[in-house]
Amino acid sequence: MKRKLSVGLMMSVLLMLLLSVSLVAAEVNDQPVAKASVSPISCFACECQSITLDASGSYDKDGQIIKYEWYYNGQLVAKGIKATLGEPFITNPDTYKITLKVTDNGGMNDTEKVVFYVKNNLVPHIEKLKNRTRSDYDHLVVGDEISVEVILSDKDYGIIIYDWDYDSEVFQKIGDEKKATFEVISSGARRDYEIGVTVSNLCGDKSNRKKIEVEIKSSSSNSPPKSEIMLPAKIYEGKRFQIKSGSTTGQRGDEEGDEIVSWNWKINKITNRGEEEITTSSRKYISFTVEDSGELYNVSLKVTDRFGEKGTAWQNFYAKEAEPDPPIADASATEKIAIYGKEFALDGSRSWDPDGNVLREVISSYLWYDLTYGEYLGSSNSPTFNVTFNRTGPHEIELTVIDAGFSEDSESLSDKDTIVVNVIEKASIIDTPVPMPTPIPEEISTCCYTPRVIPTPTPETPGMGFGLAAIAILIIVVAIRKNNKH
Repeated sequence: MKRKLSVGLMMSVLLMLLLSVSLVAAEVNDQPVAKASVSPISCFACECQSITLDASGSYDKDGQIIKYEWYYNGQLVAKGIKATLGEPFITNPDTYKITLKVTDNGGMNDTEKVVFYVKNNLVPHIEKLKNRTRSDYDHLVVGDEISVEVILSDKDYGIIIYDWDYDSEVFQKIGDEKKATFEVISSGARRDYEIGVTVSNLCGDKSNRKKIEVEIKSSSSNSPPKSEIMLPAKIYEGKRFQIKSGSTTGQRGDEEGDEIVSWNWKINKITNRGEEEITTSSRKYISFTVEDSGELYNVSLKVTDRFGEKGTAWQNFYAKEAEPDPPIADASATEKIAIYGKEFALDGSRSWDPDGNVLREVISSYLWYDLTYGEYLGSSNSPTFNVTFNRTGPHEIELTVIDAGFSEDSESLSDKDTIVVNVIEKASIIDTPVPMPTPIPEEISTCCYTPRVIPTPTPETPGMGFGLAAIAILIIVVAIRKNNKH
């Protein structure tokens, strides 16, 4: 009877253990994690090829995901770890929220939402055409170019298609679509032409048409341009000067002359051996410095107008011996505050002579005047002069500098500059040192925070439920053996 009781007790205990193991196994099944992404996040209607949904970032720590489902407004729209959405999503502007649902092999699931936008592809509108020619002429000839840029209204457009219309026998289009350049390749049979453009989006919506009008004139001419050389009245040795062009264009029958588009300058020095080329230039003017006076120079000019017609001119010139320029007075090196009764240094060291490098001239005298009280303070050969002020208050000091050169009328060359010096009784306002700000110690300026310690949860020991069950079985077996012995 006891043995039957023991067997029945053992069977009951084993059933209980199997039930506890099943419950423990059910408790350790973790929920999967859904991770979803979408590409592109936004696009324009009629430009979207497809919308790609991606759930490859999802995972399950204790099993595997066996089902990926995508829902929109509660309706299943796609399945799989990666899915593609086409129409009607890509053709209807809206904000779309798609929900990903993942399910693992234990029946657990998780969800996550992603959002993408399909924007309305607006009908494009051209505000204006911005155009300019190479030199802003009012008409064009063969070889000229005109650039035309499309300026759209300030709105968010998608891909824009530009459709230019023009006479291909007169113009050749080059450049990109938004800013096209048109070269005149023929004068055509008439004068007035149009360059127009419309733009459209990928939905086929077309904009308004904008145009510009272009006048083209024949390249035939009756007379070449007139070339003229403009030399300065006086040319001095060692001093740079400019030679300018006063060229004008000829007449085109009943049309006005056109502008000069190119200049070709050449300066030669005339020697016993012939002409020696000194310099050339292609600018509208040429800058030049004569090295030696008494030498003969020749300048020639060739000009070309927009019709390709050319004009020429030439002229000889000499250079005079260098005439000195006046010096430049500058009293700004002087301090602006002086002490009553104490010696003070007036300083004109910032004064200079422009002829210093050419004629090796220097300033010979520095003269100082007190304009406020009408007093002559003195002079020196050096820029520094010491003076003692016996009156407080502001003093307007005048510096006069004289150099060693003479002008054509034999008068010495000079210049003047003034500065105000304020004379004070005491030196307190300038001798008292300015207190410097006390530096902030680094340990005070640096702020430290003790990091908040987040307790780490104790990890669950795998198989803990099975270990408890084994201990319970061992205790029951020992108890049965003791009962049999009795």
